[in-house]
Amino acid sequence: MRDAEYGSWNRSRWVRGEDINDEQLSFFYTCYHQTIAEHGSFLYLTRKFFETFRQNA
Repeated sequence: MRDAEYGSWNRSRWVRGEDINDEQLSFFYTCYHQTIAEHGSFLYLTRKFFETFRQNA
């Protein structure tokens, strides 16, 4: 959750497998990619991984 001063959303919800749309998947992958970059780690999960996970979840 985020405070109003930091963004427009302030609640979370669970979304599973086939209910995850392309926009949500892109947002999640962007967050993953940014976190890896900020911590100097190695990006080993690809966008294809997340797409496959969504289809098989």
